[in-house]
Amino acid sequence: MKKQPIHQNLNTSFVNVGALVRYLRRLQFVGSIRVELSSYEADIVFTSKQMIQAREYDHIAGRIAHGEQALQRILIRCKEPHGRIHVYKSVEGYAGTGDGSVFVDKVILVKAREMAASVGGASANGKATEFILNVGESENAQVLAALSDLLRTVDEALERCSLSFASAFELSCNAIAASHPFMQGKRRALVYSKGEIRLNVQANPSSVAEAVFAALAPIFRRLRTDRKYELLYLDLTESLRDSSVARRNEYVRLGLMRHIEALLVD
Repeated sequence: MKKQPIHQNLNTSFVNVGALVRYLRRLQFVGSIRVELSSYEADIVFTSKQMIQAREYDHIAGRIAHGEQALQRILIRCKEPHGRIHVYKSVEGYAGTGDGSVFVDKVILVKAREMAASVGGASANGKATEFILNVGESENAQVLAALSDLLRTVDEALERCSLSFASAFELSCNAIAASHPFMQGKRRALVYSKGEIRLNVQANPSSVAEAVFAALAPIFRRLRTDRKYELLYLDLTESLRDSSVARRNEYVRLGLMRHIEALLVD
């Protein structure tokens, strides 16, 4: 697909990417959004069949991922400041007007040019301008996506030692269920499978986070106290510390940072 730039070097400090995605989708836009952050890059692609495809490359985690969960993570990461956003339209199969004009309204174009022309992405008049209105996103989805990233890190570390994290997590969830109302009497209320955490009941995000880290605590305790897992534990905690530094703002906003810190010092 040939691409023609519409906007370049927009700043994540001022652009709501989730709202931009919804806006472009309503316009039946065909093209892509490119996101570049420190040690992270991603693409959100709008196809001619009005589908959205997402792919991400997390350099710190060493992960390349595609699909719906990848899109959720991209939208979360785009809330971090000082990232760069580029918007490209597809030259072939473009869903806009026939005269070759840009398929984005003039208000967006003006704001985008102001941001691109300024240092650090600030608007030309020096004010922090968000050029797409913020539309609320599911907090639960954001928390689950972030938790999935954390659990996947644990899973991959244990897998290198031929240990099944999914089984250990299920046993631990069963053990702590009585202490968490949304899990009481509900089998498999929380399930980790194939790199994702799934919530099978209704619960608020803070309760889900509390339960996930409560289930992780005995697993980490076992790794920390069993000498044969000493190197595994050191490698795992180092990976989690690196992730918590790189994504601190996100984890604080989602209420996860205090749980991570407690897990690492317990």
